[in-house]
Amino acid sequence: PYSDDAIKEIKEKYKLPQQYLLSVGTIETRKNQLLICKALKHLNQDIKLVIVGKATAYKQEILDFIQTNNLKQQ
Repeated sequence: PYSDDAIKEIKEKYKLPQQYLLSVGTIETRKNQLLICKALKHLNQDIKLVIVGKATAYKQEILDFIQTNNLKQQ
């Protein structure tokens, strides 16, 4: 287990929001990150998606969706 201070330090270092979903691994179609973005768009809650991994051409599809739907990208 990590201390509250350690967790706070990591959140600050990576500028993580209070609530978020984490997707780790290569950014590719089979991981369904685009579907997650679409689902989050329809939620009435402020939950962010944090994607960590090697970028592929699929990343551009996700970025296009974000831009087309006026979602925030950080």
